[in-house]
Amino acid sequence: MLMPIAVGRGDRLVSGLERSFEPRRLEVINGAGGRRVWSADAKAAVLEETLLPGAVVSVVARRHGLTPQ
Repeated sequence: MLMPIAVGRGDRLVSGLERSFEPRRLEVINGAGGRRVWSADAKAAVLEETLLPGAVVSVVARRHGLTPQ
């Protein structure tokens, strides 16, 4: 549940829900969003990247537009 907060602006109070904000990240989704077809070589390359020393699976997954499941 969002709780409004009051912030002083000059001589009036503005609810925290009314304040404007700038998004830090914007994700654009285009296309049908169906399942992708991956070649065996592409799958192997992503898997191999996760096995490198110091690799973080979630970082590798995001780099390739995947979720780390």
